[in-house]
This record gives sequence, structure tokens and C-alpha cells, in this order.
Amino acid sequence: MISKNQSRAELKKRISLIESRQKKEERILSLLTPLVANCNTIILYRADKFEINLDPILNQKEFSQKKFYFPRIEGGNLRFISPQSWIQGPYSIPEPVGDDSMDPKDADVCILPALGFNSRGCRLGRGGGFYDKSFSGSFATNAIGLSFSELFPVEFSEENHDVCVGKLVLEDRVVFFK
Repeated sequence: MISKNQSRAELKKRISLIESRQKKEERILSLLTPLVANCNTIILYRADKFEINLDPILNQKEFSQKKFYFPRIEGGNLRFISPQSWIQGPYSIPEPVGDDSMDPKDADVCILPALGFNSRGCRLGRGGGFYDKSFSGSFATNAIGLSFSELFPVEFSEENHDVCVGKLVLEDRVVFFK
């Protein structure tokens, strides 16, 4: 089995080579939309160059009445905040500023960033452990991952603390996990 660090390095190379990436991201978001249609509180993320960009859904009419929460790193943990404004975070990713926060277990749905997912739906993140700590426990049914078909699945040395999602949205299908 390949190590997480080897998988991360390989995925970063492969992600940068994806053809028609913007069109594939648009298809992923179109498949995601009906999955969250009945959700009122949604945890999202602001993407870096290795993740699916979720910014376009924030301006869609279907999402105008929903409450969004985004991660902010505080003391080595993530706090999910409904943004009143944005600041540049320690990893050059915008982070929310605001007072309204939410525990991820209370959200209707959590859309998690990742470099990739294995065949059981466990996410391979960037290695900081922030999401693993914040999403520990077994509530994967309200967690959704996003990836590209040519990157799924990626096998890696899975660990007990790795967060797994209940659904994975690819540009050509939605995969459901137990």
C-alpha cells in the first residue's frame, strides 16, 4: 500500500494535468446541487488550486436562502463560521470572520475538501489533520466529498482517524458509501 505522502505528491501532479477542469468542476457542482437542495445549513470550504472550486454555487439562486459556514483555523483546530468578511489564512486560503459558528455535527451537510478519496470514501487531505480532528466520530452520512473521476479511487495507508464521506460527487456520477 502506498503511503499518504506518496499519494499526496502523486495526486498534486495529476490534478494539475486534468483536462477541461473547469467544465468538469461545473458538472460536479451540477450533480451536487440536488444533493443539498433540502439542506439549510451547509459547511463549505474555499478551494486552493488542488481542490474543487465551490465559489460558483454561492451565487446560484438555489442557494440564496441557505446558511453557509466555512473553516477557520484556531489553535490547531477548525471553527466553522458564517462569514461577515474574509481574511487571508495561514495557508493562503481565505478564512471567514464572524461570530456565528456551528459544530459540524449540527450542519445539514458538510462538503469536505480533499486531494482524493479511497474506495471506502476516506479522504486524503493535506496532512495537517484539521478535518480529521473536527470531523472525528461517525456521521459520514452528512459529509460529501468532491473529486475527479480520473483521480478516484486513490489507495493509501488509511488510518483509524481518517474521515470518510457518505457520498462522493464526481463529474460523471455520485458514489454512495455505507
